[in-house]
Amino acid sequence: MRNNEVIEHQIEVFQNEEWLPIVGYEGFYEVSNLGRVKRLSNSGTCKEKILKPQLQRDGYKRVDLSKKGQKKRFPIHRLVATAFIPNPQNKEQVNHQNGNKLDNRLDNLNWMTRKENIAHAHETGLVKKNENPVIATHLDTGEQRQFKSQKEASCELGVYPKNISNVLNGRIAHVSGWSFERSSLNQKSS
Repeated sequence: MRNNEVIEHQIEVFQNEEWLPIVGYEGFYEVSNLGRVKRLSNSGTCKEKILKPQLQRDGYKRVDLSKKGQKKRFPIHRLVATAFIPNPQNKEQVNHQNGNKLDNRLDNLNWMTRKENIAHAHETGLVKKNENPVIATHLDTGEQRQFKSQKEASCELGVYPKNISNVLNGRIAHVSGWSFERSSLNQKSS
């Protein structure tokens, strides 16, 4: 694209931009369906301004919002989802459908449970395969389950693969009520 074409495309995109108040910060900040956040002007010295997001180590963009002298940092994808996407089932996580954590457009976001989000990460290849068999033991019931891989255990139990790895490597003792150990058996899961 030539420079003129790029500018025309950006103008067209921004013409379709919709803004809604940020819950808890009404009258101070708004978020758009394109994943942008702006501070609203007030009768004092503040002019309307698009906030520059900060890229965090976890790969998500966040912005700092202030109200009554208190500053708080928010992930932009959660601000967009909370403002634009109904969540009648109270699902706790916001999923990036294309797997790109930087793409906070409304079209790319949806609410999911933790288990659904983990399954999506596996289906889209966002999580590396680990075919080492593991045994999971439930701490309350003593139930043991054999899995052919950490991936399978993650999907079935709704536990993040990194947390399973942390238990296996002794960094934490258990996660979500399960302890894990390596298995040399190559059986299917129960």
